[in-house]
Amino acid sequence: MIPWELHIALIKLQGRLESTYEEACIHASKLMDINSTEFEKRVADETRNIEKSQVMSKVNKRRKSWMDKGYRKGVAEYKITYPCSLCGEEIVMMPDNKDHVAMKKMMVTGGWGHSSCHEAKKRR
Repeated sequence: MIPWELHIALIKLQGRLESTYEEACIHASKLMDINSTEFEKRVADETRNIEKSQVMSKVNKRRKSWMDKGYRKGVAEYKITYPCSLCGEEIVMMPDNKDHVAMKKMMVTGGWGHSSCHEAKKRR
């Protein structure tokens, strides 16, 4: 009497090999022999697959961490906000929205420019 799972696995192997049940058992015994090169190859392949999976998992976690850090750094350095004139809540200025276009016009009208350009203008 053998376990049901082993019996089913042998039947599947028999079907794949198009062989008798006994031939499938002999083939399976070769695959299950821990001293066989086929067994060692399969174990090595499976070990390699597990290691690749673990490495990719670590890479993906690190990539997410790098992306999160980069996003936070980008937000800290470039996010422009201002308070609503009515309720005081923060508004985030988005590129090319009406408030951004108005701000660019105000900066030009206000005389804002590169410090090097202002220095060069003073020297003239």
